[in-house]
Amino acid sequence: MRATTSTLGFAAMTAVTVMWLTVAAADDAPSLVPAPTAPAALAQPGRTVVTSELALDYQRDTVELPDGSSVTTSTFDFHVGLDRVLPARLTLGGRIGFAGAVSGLDRERRFDLGVRFGGLVPLGGSTIWWPTLGLTYGTTSVDDGNASVTVRTVSLVVSAPFLWQPAHHLLVGVGPTYSRDLQAKTGSDADQTGPKTSGFGIHGLIGFWF
Repeated sequence: MRATTSTLGFAAMTAVTVMWLTVAAADDAPSLVPAPTAPAALAQPGRTVVTSELALDYQRDTVELPDGSSVTTSTFDFHVGLDRVLPARLTLGGRIGFAGAVSGLDRERRFDLGVRFGGLVPLGGSTIWWPTLGLTYGTTSVDDGNASVTVRTVSLVVSAPFLWQPAHHLLVGVGPTYSRDLQAKTGSDADQTGPKTSGFGIHGLIGFWF
């Protein structure tokens, strides 16, 4: 059995880099910021933080079976966050995106929109801890070619990444995340109880602030 894989995951890195260069070029400050000033600069009220959260990806996998047939699966995921820094180093913002997978006649698509509240906690001269707590509304549609089911969920989402600023306006981070469906409804009138999902992971993000 042979498998071939193509991916456009590097598109996320390219898009964020172009946005960062555009913002940095328009700023009178030097392109590099000494590490001790990075947390203080980011945590000032009125700053806007944009993150891709490493969720801009498209992948296509083709598996060739011993009988000569093949199965192709395509997956995609795009999410972006936007947060505003408030007084007392608090943050308020949201996250929006969509994801899905296609394999033969089977299709799964998800759209979600959420709000979150958090805070920036400087740790030393070059690191910030950014815990957030939020609620997300999502719809997931599954279609096998014969029937389709849509599940509507309201989820609790907790994230606590550690942020570093390798260059002016540019952010990278990694940290734990936890999500749990508080409500799941299905049916044409969303009057039936659907399956609930919970999960824990370690996620990264790439973004910029201005």
